[in-house]
Amino acid sequence: MAVYYIRNDMVSLTDFYCKVPEGGFTWVHHAITKTNRPGRYLTFGAPSRVRSVSPLSETGLFRRFADLAPTEEAIQRFASSFGFLRSFADAESLLIQTPSGETKPGKGELFETWFEEIQDMKAMVRLWDATKAGDMAVLSDFIEWTEVDSGDRGFVYYRRQPFSSFKAYEIASKERDPEHYASFQTWDLVQPALFALQRLVNEKLRTHGGVPKLLWTNGKHPALKMRLAPNTLIAVLWLQFAYGIEGDRVYRQCEMCGKWFEVATTLREDAKFCQNACRSKSYRGRQKEARELHAQGMTVAAIAKQLGSDVKTVKGWVKS
Repeated sequence: MAVYYIRNDMVSLTDFYCKVPEGGFTWVHHAITKTNRPGRYLTFGAPSRVRSVSPLSETGLFRRFADLAPTEEAIQRFASSFGFLRSFADAESLLIQTPSGETKPGKGELFETWFEEIQDMKAMVRLWDATKAGDMAVLSDFIEWTEVDSGDRGFVYYRRQPFSSFKAYEIASKERDPEHYASFQTWDLVQPALFALQRLVNEKLRTHGGVPKLLWTNGKHPALKMRLAPNTLIAVLWLQFAYGIEGDRVYRQCEMCGKWFEVATTLREDAKFCQNACRSKSYRGRQKEARELHAQGMTVAAIAKQLGSDVKTVKGWVKS
């Protein structure tokens, strides 16, 4: 079982397996629901077997989720790889109308549920990235300082982001929270942003996060250890994000497959690929491109420059 170990090894995050229909998901726009909630529902596609998928095997999945366009097509592709955001039991019970006019039972999640979670994750990842980069232009979209009465009273607050469910709120004020307010350097945006990030991510963890459990470890000498055990995909995503914040971890997008991955201590800091298979595929692709360019009459030196390689390597590619 894959396990993420969090700093100081007091609590770790157990793996979680999603149930995904091999036939994927589809959208229904006209369904009867027990709660009478009309809308667009994501539901199982053609009847098929269900497979188990481990979302934590993709170390930067929360960033992939944040990058999703909030469209039916993008959500359907993501769900067909990782399943519902919440548990199957919590999904809405539907009566789906078939093309023949009959109805069949099913389960579904509202488009609005996916839209809100994507926008919330997108906002928090953007805020985190801005704090790490010290990007004042982006931070000023989230954090605002205000002074009233020539500086006698003032406050710093989090600004609500478009389409996000997080509401604007006061982070600290000179009048109501002077000690907290005094801990910030006036007009600084980074520290208040980190306080906002802490509060809002914790808000999500309270709503979706894993439950601490005593579980047995694997191996020759099993032992009981405390674990955070997520029960849903959306809990996995927010816990994975919190894990990244906690360790100030670095993530990069694979140049081959586009997946986000954690640049861990086992990888070079300039790692470009998420796994050896992607590295090998990229290498073969560059070899093929070099041969094609050489056949078109391009010099070895020019090919090396275009592919970001060296002349000796390219010579070997075009001769083999």
